[in-house]
Amino acid sequence: MAKFTKAKRAGDFIAIEPNQKSAYRPVVIRVGTHFIGILMPTRVPDGSPTHPDSMEVRDAWAAIL
Repeated sequence: MAKFTKAKRAGDFIAIEPNQKSAYRPVVIRVGTHFIGILMPTRVPDGSPTHPDSMEVRDAWAAIL
């Protein structure tokens, strides 16, 4: 995400538009009215400690949210 902030100008906003159909599809990122980018998700094998459904990942996000 930090790379997208390089396109930000003073007064611009950054809009993140998740895909409504699936969590495994690209996310659209708009910076102001002059930049649009795509962030491609990656799949992590089931059972991996970094899998989105693992308790470690959920606990880490819970601390942030």
